[in-house]
Amino acid sequence: MNYREQYKDPRWQKKRLEILQRDEWQCKLCSTKEETLHVHHRYYLSGTDIWDYPNTAFATLCESCHETESQELKEYTQLFLEQFLSRFWADDLRELAYGFSCLPATVYKQQLVISGLSTLLAQPNILDDLLEAYYERVRMRRAQWEAKQKCTEAQHGEPHEPSLSNLSC
Repeated sequence: MNYREQYKDPRWQKKRLEILQRDEWQCKLCSTKEETLHVHHRYYLSGTDIWDYPNTAFATLCESCHETESQELKEYTQLFLEQFLSRFWADDLRELAYGFSCLPATVYKQQLVISGLSTLLAQPNILDDLLEAYYERVRMRRAQWEAKQKCTEAQHGEPHEPSLSNLSC
């Protein structure tokens, strides 16, 4: 069944109604209840039927907000990736994703986090302190890894490749 056909499936219709009810039949961005409502996919999962997505993947948006969000998401995703990838490494992206995954999912939390990050990154003196804290953390992680290497070599007589995923924060 192709993607378009999935929208006609009763399992999608049930999921769609669940999302609309969860969001109290109003747009999550502008709170209107007067416009036609859409169930917006916040992200897509390759190879997954749309009714099998977690409910957190969806948000109710009015027609106007849905159109704007879809257009801006394309534009801003590209802008974000260009800016991020020109300054950071893949492991930094993993760490950022991990940090976001630790945030509790509350209604206004994302606006608070984004506002805080934006303000923080725009102030060079705070950024310098953050960079120093980051480099200190990198030095600590490296020291932990080296200590673990020595222990592993003592036990097995051979060095192992570094793996930061085995280190605790």
